[in-house]
Amino acid sequence: MTPYEYFTDKDRESFNGFDIFESEDGYQLQIEDDEDVFKNDYEAWAFIWGRSQKGSDVHQKIIDFIRQENIEEYRLLSKDIFIDKIKEF
Repeated sequence: MTPYEYFTDKDRESFNGFDIFESEDGYQLQIEDDEDVFKNDYEAWAFIWGRSQKGSDVHQKIIDFIRQENIEEYRLLSKDIFIDKIKEF
């Protein structure tokens, strides 16, 4: 499934500073280089993760899509989120 099949136009309106791109490894969340919203992909993922934890359906949908379409990308990005959460304690 492609992001264009999975996400509605309304969903994609929430994609500010990032998008989902196809790579040789599968779909990846990446920042939009020409937009100055996030410093890196991890920062965008942390933003998306935070919004999903506050109840945003579209941000949870992004996480679900990455987990479904590229589990390695999901694990890589999520690992850093959990490490940062552990450091808070």
